[in-house]
Amino acid sequence: MLAGKKPARAEGALPPYEPFIVRIIRMPNIPAQCRIRVAEYSEFRRALHAHLQARGLREAHIGAVLQGRLTGVCPVCQARLSLEYLEVLCGAGDPAGLAGPSVDAVARFADGRCINSACPSRDILLCWRP
Repeated sequence: MLAGKKPARAEGALPPYEPFIVRIIRMPNIPAQCRIRVAEYSEFRRALHAHLQARGLREAHIGAVLQGRLTGVCPVCQARLSLEYLEVLCGAGDPAGLAGPSVDAVARFADGRCINSACPSRDILLCWRP
């Protein structure tokens, strides 16, 4: 294994965010955290939306349910990312009304890196607050 590189997930293994999704759906009133690779955020987002839709929640209401409860934090530099900011970074949100991310921040996030140009992190800590 190369220094600094994490091994690829074994084929058929659950993504690291799957237990986090299940937990926040089953126990929404209990805080939870999950550390994932920045590059996995879009996959996490799709999986979370799929789980919520499977429980009968319509896409139009998912944002309201997650608003203020799901945030991201860089585990190295402590940059805090609201759900709205994360949505804009991954191309799913509307930047209107937000002090939107810079072009550099969007490029870094798309490359799987922290939005802070001085930070080497490739991880993000997802936080769920009741």
